[in-house]
This record gives sequence, C-alpha cells and structure tokens, in this order.
Amino acid sequence: MKRKRLVFYVSVGLIAYGVFLISQAPAAFLFDQARRYQPGLQTEQLSGTLWRGSAQALRLAPEPANAQRLSRPLNLNWRWHPLRLFSGLLGFQVHAAGAELELTAAVAIDRKRQLSFSALDGTISVRRAADLSRLSALMASAALDGQLAFNGMDVGIDEQGRIVSANGELSLRDIQLTLGDNLHLGDYTARWITKAQLVEAEITDQGGPVELTGVLQLTAEGDYSYRCSGQLGLREGAASAVRQALALLGRPAADGKWRFNFSGAITPGTIAPATVK
Repeated sequence: MKRKRLVFYVSVGLIAYGVFLISQAPAAFLFDQARRYQPGLQTEQLSGTLWRGSAQALRLAPEPANAQRLSRPLNLNWRWHPLRLFSGLLGFQVHAAGAELELTAAVAIDRKRQLSFSALDGTISVRRAADLSRLSALMASAALDGQLAFNGMDVGIDEQGRIVSANGELSLRDIQLTLGDNLHLGDYTARWITKAQLVEAEITDQGGPVELTGVLQLTAEGDYSYRCSGQLGLREGAASAVRQALALLGRPAADGKWRFNFSGAITPGTIAPATVK
C-alpha cells in the first residue's frame, strides 16, 4: 500500500515538474507554433513565457506596399491554462487590442491542430476584420463598413484556415455603404449554428431602413464553399439615398422585395466569384 502511494506521489510530482518546465518555454516557442496557421505572422517585440506573455505590434501578414490599415498592428496578451492538457488541448486565455478592435477568448489547439475560440467577446470593425483575414480587396469592392460585436461565440478553424464550426450570436452594428457619403443601413444579427459539416448563420435586421432576412452557409466538406440566400426591402421612411442605392440592384419583385441566391468557393484569403441564381 505504501509502495503504491509512493508511486502515485512520484508520478504526480514528475507531471507537475514537466508542466513547470513546459510553462517556462520562451514566448518564441508559442509564436513559432502560431506560424503554422498564419505563415506571415510578424511581431516587433515578444516577452514572457508560454505561461504568460505578450506580443507587441503584431501583424498577421506582410504589409503590401500600399497598406494603410495593416500598418496599424495589434497587441496580444495570453495566459496558459495547463489543466486543459488533461483534455488533450493546449489552451490559453487571450486578449487582443488594436486599431478598431478589442477581443477576448479562450483559445485552444487540439491534436489535429484545429484551433478553437470559446466565449469569444468583443468588437472589431468590418474593414479591420477584412484586413486581418486578407479580404480587404473584397470588402473594398463591396463598399461596406460597420462594427462586428461577438457575444460569447464559439468558433472552430482547421489547419487550412477554414471555419468548421460556429455557434452563438454575432451583431453587425451600424452597417454602412461607403459609396460617396456613407449610407447607414442599420443593425443586423447573425445567429450561427453548426450542423455536421454545415456552418449556418440566420441573418435578420434589427429595424433599420433596410429589411433583411437571409441565410449564409459555409461547408468544408470537399471544396470550401459558401451559399447566401434571402430577401431585402425598404422600410417606410427610408432615406432617399438608401432607396437609390438599392435601386442599383434592379427592379424588385411585385411585393417590393429584392431576392438573392448566390454561391461560390473560398480559399484562405480570397473568395471566388459568386454564381448567382
């Protein structure tokens, strides 16, 4: 009995010592692992250890020669959660702050190198989100801006940078059409749910000048692709500039609604031209 107890205490001690040694690994070790997901990751200053540290002036990709928004880096702080090792996860509490963003989340990496964000909270501008995901050219053509607010969302991303799960609520605040004078289109909500290989968001407006109901679907089964369908219309009292902008979509249906249904393929950092139906 005493021998078994001794073996138990020695084992616990060795595990604790091993965790201590891992926790003292320099922050550069974690930074090198992060580059598996974001090869262009850059930072001007790393400090701390795997247990607790920070990265200052962090950039997720090399800057193009004409970069403006990407020249505004972000600062990242983390704290390791060693108990998550018993679940087969390398987990951290992370806080990111910078121009037009402030986000917190519990971040974990599993054995398959899938990255998960739990209890994701905070805000980021639409343009800043596009820059960080290297979709700035797409957003420039879409001419949209506003603010994204995460409300405790859970998101999973595989090693190829594909969203494979999303659950929770995302608020889209003060969405604007940036053609000439900014046109304020109102607030919207996207409620995300994951069904097997299908990630789906139900999008609804919150009573602004543009009435919108739609569904966005992402699937990582086979080719990574998306489909978006729904309808939009104008509410009574909408500004004439908003009416003129929606008129660019063509003639509405007899009920005054514009219906849309388009799909396409996605690769990390780009979205292929949509197929409109």
